[in-house]
Parts: sequence; structure tokens; C-alpha cells
Amino acid sequence: MKTPIVVLVHGFLDHGSLFNRLRHDLRKQGFEVYAINLKPNDGRHGIEPLAEQLKNFIDSISAPAQTVALIGFSMGGIVCRYYLQCLNGLTKVHRFISIASPHQGTYTAYGLPIKACRQMQPGSRFLAKLNEKVDLLKPANPVSLWTPYDLMIVPAHSAILRIGETVKLPVWFHRWMARDKRVIECITAVLADS
Repeated sequence: MKTPIVVLVHGFLDHGSLFNRLRHDLRKQGFEVYAINLKPNDGRHGIEPLAEQLKNFIDSISAPAQTVALIGFSMGGIVCRYYLQCLNGLTKVHRFISIASPHQGTYTAYGLPIKACRQMQPGSRFLAKLNEKVDLLKPANPVSLWTPYDLMIVPAHSAILRIGETVKLPVWFHRWMARDKRVIECITAVLADS
């Protein structure tokens, strides 16, 4: 049996090193873990080309019949959703976990005139299209992790995906969600149950 593969997808202005602690802990549990570095990481060209990068990356690291678990943080969760819902990613992914992702949009996205930010604004056409067909995600057994103290995802409950399991964690800051021990324990438990 092949080692289970986990792919980690960072958010806006981040890179794969954000997940060093999570990657280390998952590898100790026996997972083969990869963290993609999306370019450009500022989303200036929008979510779609980042999702294409993710598709190509997953295809390059996995055998044709092998599936992966996909974990997206913040904007990375939306990149994952576009890959899953619009680029046939559900044929490759058996588990999707989002961490503090703006599934219903975030008012902080109004702060920059960048395409990906416009796509993540509440009520955007981009999110409306994804959310119209959110049931497509069911085969990936989605789990959304969120914190009520998030000041980047506003309102914080926008990080709740409308299907699947939802886990609320009392983490004080948005970025800490990718590193917090409780979040990592939750992710490990979800993946062990996959």
C-alpha cells in the first residue's frame, strides 16, 4: 500500500514554509507531505491560474490512480475549491480540509485592487458560482476549520463551508491557524480517519 499523500496549499502572500510545523507532524504520522509554492502568491492574476498550478503539481507527484488529501489555508482553500469543483480535482482528492478560508467572502478583500481579492469579496460572482455548486465537494468529505477571533476573514463565520464537518477552534490570530497545536491535532485526527 502506498503512503498517503497530503498536499498543503498556502494563502495570500504566503508560501509553503508556513506549514513547516504541520508538515513535520504529519510526516511523523507516516504521511507523504508536500507544500506547493503558488506563483505569484499575491493573486494578481486571480484564483484560476493558481488552481491550474495546483492541478499540475498534484498530477506530477501522484500516480494516475492515486488520490491525495488536500489542505488549503485562507486563499489556499479557495484555490483548492476551484481545482476540485472546476478542474476535475475530485477524481484525485479523497479528503479536503480548509483552514480559515473565506468561503462566503471576507470584507478585508476590499483592501487591495487585485483580481484574487475581488474574487474573495462577499457576494462576488466567483464565490457565488462556487457556492451554487458546493454539493460537488461531498465526495471529498470536506472539513472546514475556523476561529471566531479571525480578523482577516470578516465576518469570521465566512470560513464555514456550508457542507461537511465544521470545527470551531479558539485560535487568536488568522496566521496561527496554520500552526496552532489544536489545529494540527484536529487535522491529524481527520486524516487518520480518512
